[in-house]
Amino acid sequence: MSITDTNLIYVSGKASVGKSVISEHMAKDINFKLISLDELIRDDFDGNYRLYQTPTNNPNDLVNRWEFVTKIRQIILEYKDCVIEGTIKDNELIKEIFHGYHFIFCYIEPLDEKSYFRNMSKRFEQDPTNYGRIGFLKIMDTNEFKGEGLNDFISNGIDGTIIQEIIKRCSITQFKKVTDLRNQYSNDFKIVRMLN
Repeated sequence: MSITDTNLIYVSGKASVGKSVISEHMAKDINFKLISLDELIRDDFDGNYRLYQTPTNNPNDLVNRWEFVTKIRQIILEYKDCVIEGTIKDNELIKEIFHGYHFIFCYIEPLDEKSYFRNMSKRFEQDPTNYGRIGFLKIMDTNEFKGEGLNDFISNGIDGTIIQEIIKRCSITQFKKVTDLRNQYSNDFKIVRMLN
C-alpha cells in the first residue's frame, strides 16, 4: 500500500478538551473510520493504559506495545481513511504507529481555564462513578479528599462544594500542562492547534 492510499488524522489533547466529540464530527463529516484508542485499549488490551506511556523494562509492556501498534496499523490497512483519537504521551509510540504514513496531527486545547472547568464538570456529570473517565480527578478525590468528592456529588449534585473544588483544582493544574504536551509534540511533529 502506498502512502497516497491512506488519509489519516490523529487527534490528541488532555482529558476533557473535547477530543471525542470533535473526532466523531470530523469522521462523520468526511466519512472516515473513527478509531478511539481508549475503546481499543478497553476492548482489546484489558484497559492497560500504560500503553500510552513510555515503555518500562517489563517485557510484558513491550509485547503489549507491539501488539497495540500492530492492531492500529491493521485497522489503518483495513479502512485506509481514519480519524484516530486518543492521547498518546510518548512521541516514539506515535512514530511507530504512523511509520510510513503521512498524517495530520490535530492537537485540541481548551480555550481557557473556565471552558476547561465546564468541559471537565460536564464529563464528570455524565459518568460520576468512573469520575468521567478522568483519572486525575479520581486520584485527587481518592488521595486528597478520601472520596468525599464523589459523596458530595451524590448528595448535592455537580454544584456540591467539594466536587466543585476538586474539578476546579484539576482544571487549573491540567490547563497548565496543556502547553507542555503541545511543546512535547511539536519537538517531533507539525501539529494543527484547535481551540475548543
